Amino acid sequence: MALSEDLPRQKDRRVHRSAIRILAQYEESGSLDPALGQSLLLESAYSGDIEVLDKLLKHGVSLDAADKVTGMTSLHLAVGRDHLDLARFLVERGASFVPDRFGRMPTTIAAECEVSEVMCDFIVEAEAAARAKTEGV
Repeated sequence: MALSEDLPRQKDRRVHRSAIRILAQYEESGSLDPALGQSLLLESAYSGDIEVLDKLLKHGVSLDAADKVTGMTSLHLAVGRDHLDLARFLVERGASFVPDRFGRMPTTIAAECEVSEVMCDFIVEAEAAARAKTEGV
């Protein structure tokens, strides 16, 4: 593996360790800044860190928290980064299928980011099921 290929993994590990430290401080103090929790949730989705994301959800961070600039949720990020296990995790826990600020649904993100065929199939089916449930079909 080339050094440049390992840099994203090193960043992901640093983010994971930082998030674990912040969560430990939260457990000691009993308070987690909502903006920090949301930021950690989105960063965890981007890096595919199910462990941290799950802990954040257990500490009350909203599953559907969205980036203030882009409107992207953890589901958008997991799909765009092709983190299939995380996308499944989020859908199983009831993540909402909502558009970002540019009107892009998670299926649109999958197409734009050219994710794996397995991810495309999964997110199309999950979004269709969510739509059918919402519409009472």
